[in-house]
Parts: sequence; structure tokens; C-alpha cells
Amino acid sequence: MASSLHLIEKSTAEEAIRALEAAYDDAWNRGDVDALIACFTEDALIMDPRGGVTRGHDDIRRLLLPMVASGGVGTAHDSEIVGIEFVTREVALVDGRAHIKGLPEDRAGEGLVHRFTDVVVCLEGRWRIAHIRACPLEPATRG
Repeated sequence: MASSLHLIEKSTAEEAIRALEAAYDDAWNRGDVDALIACFTEDALIMDPRGGVTRGHDDIRRLLLPMVASGGVGTAHDSEIVGIEFVTREVALVDGRAHIKGLPEDRAGEGLVHRFTDVVVCLEGRWRIAHIRACPLEPATRG
């Protein structure tokens, strides 16, 4: 189903979606779990790069807390948005790559990356992540 968004409307929505993804990175990097959870819908689903499936704010908090809290492993997260496609005016697919430093799997210390697709929805005028589908972690490539 093609989107019927006008160019200006699409540009505004894309800007808001990019701001959502930036807010996710910022919350992660500051160790602000509450701000990170605020990026998700109540019933959001994460298919993480390790193969786990997590649904809802409480379980997502348990998944992310060890990685982002001040007592955690001190990771850094940077989302590189590759594309945004609108399904409807209120639903979009965001394709990208997440660059993550500080995970235990990062034995070389150069960071890891995983491709992802987020389903984002606009609820009451505000974009939120409803679903993250993350591909397996890979070594970051220099370039």
C-alpha cells in the first residue's frame, strides 16, 4: 500500500522520525532508561540481535537496563538511518544500522554493528517505536 503523504507532510514526518531515533541514541548514551522506554509504544516488541524477543515496557526495561544504566557496561549507541518508507500516514518502516561500542561480544574493542528495521507509529501526534527487528551483531568495518 503506497503512502498518500504530500511532500511537505512527508518531510515533516521524516524529520520527526529521525528525531525519535536520535532521542533513542541520546537516552541510551546518557544511561537514561526512562527516556529510552519513552521512545516505545506500551506494547512494543524487540527482536534483538542475539535472537531474543521482548515485549512491553517492563520487559524492555529489563533487557536494556544492564546495557545503558550507569552501573552497566558503558555502551554507546549510534543509529545510522538508511531509509524511511511510509506504509500509511501513521506507520513507517525505518531501515538502518546501529553502531554499538562496549558490548561484551566486542572483543576487538572497535565496536559492533547490526542492521535493523523499526516499525514506527504516530500516536496522538507523536512518533514511537512499535517494533524493532535487529539482525545479528557483526564487527564494525572501518571506512
